[in-house]
Amino acid sequence: MPKNPERESEKLRKRALRYSLVARLADRRAGRQDGKSGFPALPADSEFAATPYHGVRQHHLNVFAARELLRQEEDIQPLVRRREELEGEIAGAEEEAADARTKLAAMPAVPAEAELIRRNAVESGVDDQLVRTRRQREHDRRLNPLVQAEQRAAEQTRALHVELARLQGAIVARKRLTLARIQLHHEHAQRRCRTYERHLVRRHPDGGALIPLLELARPRLPGWIHEPDAPIAPAPPEPVAPR
Repeated sequence: MPKNPERESEKLRKRALRYSLVARLADRRAGRQDGKSGFPALPADSEFAATPYHGVRQHHLNVFAARELLRQEEDIQPLVRRREELEGEIAGAEEEAADARTKLAAMPAVPAEAELIRRNAVESGVDDQLVRTRRQREHDRRLNPLVQAEQRAAEQTRALHVELARLQGAIVARKRLTLARIQLHHEHAQRRCRTYERHLVRRHPDGGALIPLLELARPRLPGWIHEPDAPIAPAPPEPVAPR
């Protein structure tokens, strides 16, 4: 688990992968070769013109995205388990607090008048106000444990909710890091495709007409990529190698 996924995500959004000279030359050569051979042929009824090169770039992106998603799942599983535990603890604490509130509602802060004027055998000559004070104190001693129990349950519930929010924030931050990493590689794949396509259309007999069709064939983010605040993603599908 990265120490600060949120900060790492911000850094990734401000950078690009290094486009090495070897990769650049390979993309140029692939584009020139396909263009000279007239490949791909201008489609008559298709919205895009994909080439094996586009398939390779899409496949590499899919493999990287699947690997990143698996790394994410490994990182957040302990957090997810703890989140499930917290949800159970919160339910228990809320039930305890509700029970305490019910008991408090059944016991008013001031006892009934009959209870306040009740005298013990040794209080026959005691002042009325003193008797009332003693009965109130006795009532408070019975009431205070209920008040304290309700306060403890409420405080525990608040603390558990704070921890739950922290965990959820950590899960979302880790998902954002995964998305940032995949987007970084997606942008790199797009960049490589632009180099390839630029050299292809220069040598292709129908190069001008192919430009918008080639752009639509560029790699896309896999459909199982979810937004950071979405539920835990299922296991990704196995990448399929291009033919």
